[in-house]
Amino acid sequence: MKNFRIGLIEDMISPNYWKTMKAFDRVGINLQGSSVEQFKDEITTTVLKRNRIVHHNDEASDISFGDVVNKIDLFKKYCQCLFFVVSANTHIEKGS
Repeated sequence: MKNFRIGLIEDMISPNYWKTMKAFDRVGINLQGSSVEQFKDEITTTVLKRNRIVHHNDEASDISFGDVVNKIDLFKKYCQCLFFVVSANTHIEKGS
């Protein structure tokens, strides 16, 4: 593991795609080139939009309820993909 300290875990957990890649890399799991990359553009765009709404009082009037449902489905698929890729990593000990 690369200079990993538990105290930084709250700084590592993020919906930001690049921070996620960096967090897993810091614990010895390289996700570059994995199936997780298929989500990169849409996750990044969604997180940037969310940050503009929450932190910069940007309008959310262009987002429908259907859009929100679709984003939830996207993030569920992304999380499932992360789970499967990380679970398949040889650095992870499998429980009994």
